[in-house]
Amino acid sequence: FSGYAALYLAPAEALTDAKLILELELTDYPEEAAGGARCEAEAAGLRGKVLFYGDRSLLSLEPGNRILAQVKCYSAATLSGEESSYYLSKGDFLRLYGSGELLASMEGHAGSWRYLPARLARWLEDRVEALYGPETGGLITALLTGERDGLSPRAYTSLSEAGLMHITAVSGLHCGFLLALLGLLVFRRQRLTALLGYPALLFYMVMVGCTPSVVRSCVMAGFTLLAPLLNREADLLTSLSGALLVILLANPFAIASVSLQLSFASVLGLALLAPRAYAALNEYRDRYGWIPRPVWKFAAGSVSASCGVMVLTAPLNALYFGSLPLVSPLANVMVLWMAPAFFAAALAVTALGGVLPAAALLAAVPESMAKYVLWTAGTLAKLPGHSVHFTGPAVTLWLILAYGMLLG
Repeated sequence: FSGYAALYLAPAEALTDAKLILELELTDYPEEAAGGARCEAEAAGLRGKVLFYGDRSLLSLEPGNRILAQVKCYSAATLSGEESSYYLSKGDFLRLYGSGELLASMEGHAGSWRYLPARLARWLEDRVEALYGPETGGLITALLTGERDGLSPRAYTSLSEAGLMHITAVSGLHCGFLLALLGLLVFRRQRLTALLGYPALLFYMVMVGCTPSVVRSCVMAGFTLLAPLLNREADLLTSLSGALLVILLANPFAIASVSLQLSFASVLGLALLAPRAYAALNEYRDRYGWIPRPVWKFAAGSVSASCGVMVLTAPLNALYFGSLPLVSPLANVMVLWMAPAFFAAALAVTALGGVLPAAALLAAVPESMAKYVLWTAGTLAKLPGHSVHFTGPAVTLWLILAYGMLLG
């Protein structure tokens, strides 16, 4: 960590408050910001990424373009005058604010293979905008790429309050769907699925932005795919530890990422607590013999998984968001049964819609599924007591008491 800070952070911190002219290469598509636009970029002479704020002319550029700008440098280790790891956990080590218009704009490496995943992600977003309505399109974009900016305020609030926001964070759920879809295309041949699936997962990881949740999922999927081919045993906790090691080797500051903490806490809850909850629920199986076994297994699996995740993520939700969605187990039972079909339909129809105009007629299928998810989230978010909000010491003490009883 000290070595990483010396190589990446120290040179950037040395430029704090400096005014200079820098050449930057954009590494992503610019997005609108207050009073202009912003974009991640690489600066000549600095390791890691910088966050550049400029005027709206930036929006016409794409990844790989180079710009020359007069900037003022601000520390990425502070936010609103206080120490913060927000930018550092994302790999941004300096904030640059442009002074006036760009001095120059060059083609650079635009169109190179390096930025192909980013261009494909933008292409998917454009196809979603053309095929679906604004409300459902925002959810489908989030489902496929993890980009939540298109979610309406109402949809964002409903998904959060119902505990369904996890379907918009590209993670093991999405990687599992992608591998299952690929496995069907190659007739479930294990070796061929591994040889084709892992490169596809890596490409998908880069396309959606290498967030901690998707990097964790891809590394763990790599262990799972390669272990049987090498006559080794796949172990969940070993894979989880290996994924954390890979992420922290790339950027030790990522340990402060809320996304990383929630992602790893969720998987740990699935590994350690969900099986016990599932076994406890199965003890009541004989009392409800009239329920078909597949329905029982799905409902018990969804509830136990949700409860296992909630136990370890509740403190993080209380700390960072001040709330705990109690209806999450019910929401997952109502939504997860169709999540694989939703992901596959959205991906297939959106991709084919850009190649075959006739495929646009099928857009009603994923759009209907998106409406169902939004309806479920909105309905559950209106239920009394659907969520606990940590606004006072009494609720915090309740949380401490609950965990004390659990550990006891």
